[in-house]
Amino acid sequence: MKHTKKLSCIILSFFIVSFTFNTCFAGSWSNYAVSLLYNKDNVRGLKGDFKIPSINAQWSNTYKWNFITFEEWIPVNGSSGDWFEIGYMDGSINNSGTYYKGCFKAKMMNGVYVEAKLNNTVYTGSRYTFTIVDQYAQNLWEIYIGSTYLGSFADTVGPATGRTYEQGYETNIEPGSPYPITGSTDITNQSYRVNGTWCLWGNSGSYMNTCPYVNAVYNFNNSSTFTQQ
Repeated sequence: MKHTKKLSCIILSFFIVSFTFNTCFAGSWSNYAVSLLYNKDNVRGLKGDFKIPSINAQWSNTYKWNFITFEEWIPVNGSSGDWFEIGYMDGSINNSGTYYKGCFKAKMMNGVYVEAKLNNTVYTGSRYTFTIVDQYAQNLWEIYIGSTYLGSFADTVGPATGRTYEQGYETNIEPGSPYPITGSTDITNQSYRVNGTWCLWGNSGSYMNTCPYVNAVYNFNNSSTFTQQ
């Protein structure tokens, strides 16, 4: 999801070898708990084995901007601010206030954010490989969940340079809302693709959420695994 309207401030938290960030919004809070891969150029794929969590964003007509996503983000198009993402979500889709629960895709391209449903069924507690890949270095970015091909992004752009790749949670919760529910989960075999080869992440640190409404601890270790406890 990454961006909603009504942006008021950004708080960056830095670590020795990694960082993550919280984004505060007027009228809502957006919070990230992500595993990060830094400064890899010419990356033409991102994937991980996502265990689908039990999530409940406490969306309602009163709190219609609430959402939780469990997903991956791959930057593209050099040093621009463009990216692609896919994942699983509960709550408001496409910053619309319309409720949706299921798989989705999204992109930020030339400053325009667009999000859409993916026609694919997944089950809580089961594990699926979420993949975005330009398999033949043709600037054609394909989407897979497991072995199911779900189309491609309609943008012919190259890989990123000097940017950050992410997998994990994002939550956006309105003030006064009941606590969202994020069940225990993990992402294993976190991998990126360079020169036609998939490589494990391997890297770095731990982070505790401090924004309102989220109180989990996320650990990132050297076995290319993201875990929520």
